[in-house]
Amino acid sequence: MKRILYEKGFALVVLFIFIVIAVVYIDIEPAGFDLTIKNDTAEEITDLYITYNEMTEEINIPPIAPGGEYKLTVRPTEEFGENSMTMYYLDTAGIKREETIFGYFEEGYYGEATIILNTIDQQGVIQMTISEKMFD
Repeated sequence: MKRILYEKGFALVVLFIFIVIAVVYIDIEPAGFDLTIKNDTAEEITDLYITYNEMTEEINIPPIAPGGEYKLTVRPTEEFGENSMTMYYLDTAGIKREETIFGYFEEGYYGEATIILNTIDQQGVIQMTISEKMFD
């Protein structure tokens, strides 16, 4: 009788440990942001930059061909409180144009965004659509 209770108790302890490990493993998402930039214009798009407050070095997006896309994951490593993430570029007159990707995030947040570059005019101004999902 004691052996059966011992075996059941041991099995319960092992099951409990397994459940705790599974919950911790499933619940821990690496903080970061998956970005997809799609070029729906008729021109190659160059010199796009991703940045956020306290960022040590902004991210230069490589050229994206017409109809192409570029995917990246941004994993902030700096210490910060409230933050936002933007994409910017310079138009043909050298004016900085900025679009918000994530309007608000903190350490530990993660999410995904799709940025569609719809059109670019003769002044180099890009019309874009940004859709994002944020998790914390």
